[in-house]
Amino acid sequence: MHLDQRTIYLLDNFVKLRGTDHSLKSGAQARIEPGEPLQDYRCSQANGYEAVSRQCDVFIECEDNIAVQQICPDGLHFNSKAAWPSYPCGYPTEVQCGASDAVQPAQRSEECPHLYGVFRSSNNCESYTWCFDGIARLMYCPAGLVFNAEKSLCDFPSNVPDCSHTKALESFTCPAGLIGNEDEGYRIPTFRYGRSCSYFVACPDQFPRLLSCDPGSHFDDQSGSCVPEQYVTNCDRN
Repeated sequence: MHLDQRTIYLLDNFVKLRGTDHSLKSGAQARIEPGEPLQDYRCSQANGYEAVSRQCDVFIECEDNIAVQQICPDGLHFNSKAAWPSYPCGYPTEVQCGASDAVQPAQRSEECPHLYGVFRSSNNCESYTWCFDGIARLMYCPAGLVFNAEKSLCDFPSNVPDCSHTKALESFTCPAGLIGNEDEGYRIPTFRYGRSCSYFVACPDQFPRLLSCDPGSHFDDQSGSCVPEQYVTNCDRN
């Protein structure tokens, strides 16, 4: 099975999600400090979250028609699409907030511009800093990917202009055009990456993208696809 444009799109998103999984929904959640009840506030629903005008991180939580004003931890914004009682705060790249809307003062540390967030490393394109409660953790994108600060995830270099030349693919040039003909259908060119068994390069739109086969599969030069590993012997497993 050859790679087509749809397959590349799905692989793009799979790799990007696999590269940075710091979701506040699936992982540890930043604690929201208890707020103060609002005596004269009327909830629009008995249980739910409500936005506060011109505020990015302040919101109102209604529980049994009792309204409490809350604020997301520093670095996170209120997610107006959150369904009660799920976690209501998210990274700024995931939540819509006006550019002129107010946010709380940043609680900076030496390595973290905010208590919570995912930030580009100053050292190189392939690494980034994940801050949780002000504690910084240096993280690395999978091979062939770079950190996209606008989306807070690992992405293909072709989508990050100032990181378009990565060490992993700096010597690789995609050939012009697709392989095949109009009657048989075109396919995206794929090539083994060095002598690696699992890594290969796909060339949609002439942009090289480093991908990898699933565990138990190796890249086959002849078919240009991933096959069961027992059928591929001309590669380095390390």
